[in-house]
Amino acid sequence: TLLSVIHLALIIALVNVFGVLGCAIAFLLINVLSTIVIRLTVQKLIGFRWSAGVRVLLLFSGAMVSGALLITTLLPAESVAWIGILLTAACILLCLRGLITRLGPDHWLSLLFRRVRFLNPG
Repeated sequence: TLLSVIHLALIIALVNVFGVLGCAIAFLLINVLSTIVIRLTVQKLIGFRWSAGVRVLLLFSGAMVSGALLITTLLPAESVAWIGILLTAACILLCLRGLITRLGPDHWLSLLFRRVRFLNPG
């Protein structure tokens, strides 16, 4: 497909510039491009739009990834590891809270964490 050809071209171009890191950058870029193409296609075909919650999740995820990339370039490795652990724990808790909210109060996962106030917004 056209996206596969673009992906291959990105890999070749970016590996020549950045080395192995270029392959990872190409992977990121092709996934962003693919998401945009699919999003625009389904919007045109069926009027699809992302909900406000999905847009917030995309912004949050983008901010977390950008922050992680920023700290890896600015801070020493030991600090990055600890901050990475904290960011990962925060993401896990937020995702678990969202999952529990969507599953409802009677689901076994909700019951398991019912005493953890932060995880039960209701």
